[in-house]
Amino acid sequence: MAGSEENMIRNELDRYSASEQLEIARTRSSLEEWARRIKLLKDIAMSVADIVKVAKELLDWWNNRR
Repeated sequence: MAGSEENMIRNELDRYSASEQLEIARTRSSLEEWARRIKLLKDIAMSVADIVKVAKELLDWWNNRR
């Protein structure tokens, strides 16, 4: 993140009380954790899709060899 963006975010956060800033930090952390989980699930789904693709190719090969 660029320095000017960080300064803008800090200035925006200064508008909130300490408890609100803490809640914002918790929410951000939770969102980042969910983003990691979603990425992991996407990676798993892509791996399953690759396995299905290979299985289909093997079945096609098996059926076409006769």
